[in-house]
Amino acid sequence: MEFNTQTSRSIQQIKTPALFVGVYTEGGLGETAKLITHASKGAVEAVLKHEFKAAAGSMIDLRTLPGVRAERVVLVGLGPKEKFSGNTLSRAHAAIAGYCSDASLTEAVSTLLE
Repeated sequence: MEFNTQTSRSIQQIKTPALFVGVYTEGGLGETAKLITHASKGAVEAVLKHEFKAAAGSMIDLRTLPGVRAERVVLVGLGPKEKFSGNTLSRAHAAIAGYCSDASLTEAVSTLLE
């Protein structure tokens, strides 16, 4: 398995099969999630409000979001922001690895270490 590091001021412009974005319960958005929800005209916030509770390690994928070049944006639940820890991050990365394996992805971008 190969890992690369890339930085970009316009994360929504990265063309990738999957873009993993961490979100907290109760609609807590980090900077990357804010950029993606702005680019997609509120799509991430709408999903968090009505559909996805962001429990630690849970995921939901959003396909072909407007304003985002990634084929899918995968929201990764990080649980409550005040309880976020290294264990939460490890669990989230394990979930990402499982998702990539199950979906036979050879490339993806994770923004969890924002």
